[in-house]
Amino acid sequence: MNIKRLVYEAVLYIHSNFSEPISVDDVSAHVNFSTSYFAAVFRVLTGFTVKRYVNNFRLHCAATRLVESDQRIADIAFETGFSSQQTFTKSFSKVYGIAPAQFRQLKPQFEPFPPKGLWKEQATLNYMPV
Repeated sequence: MNIKRLVYEAVLYIHSNFSEPISVDDVSAHVNFSTSYFAAVFRVLTGFTVKRYVNNFRLHCAATRLVESDQRIADIAFETGFSSQQTFTKSFSKVYGIAPAQFRQLKPQFEPFPPKGLWKEQATLNYMPV
């Protein structure tokens, strides 16, 4: 079993379904892992919890849309998987340091997500809980 490949498949699943509600259970079921083992492996290989990865990917997609389109912020929030514009604005401001409307006006440079080098192991799998 190639664990890196299964985590990569999980990431592809997240990227394909980010606009829908996604739980750790959904992702782990997609790659046929127990939830707790999958969550631990995912964190070791990516450096992110599944929830944080999903949130950061959604926010990156939203940031891209803010810069590249005139789409309403509320529509971007819902289309990128957030349950409300308020939740989106709070999460966005926490990660990017400014509100979505300001981000759109400033059009700042921002880091890609997933980050380069994501697939470099941050620890060995020999220490993973079984």
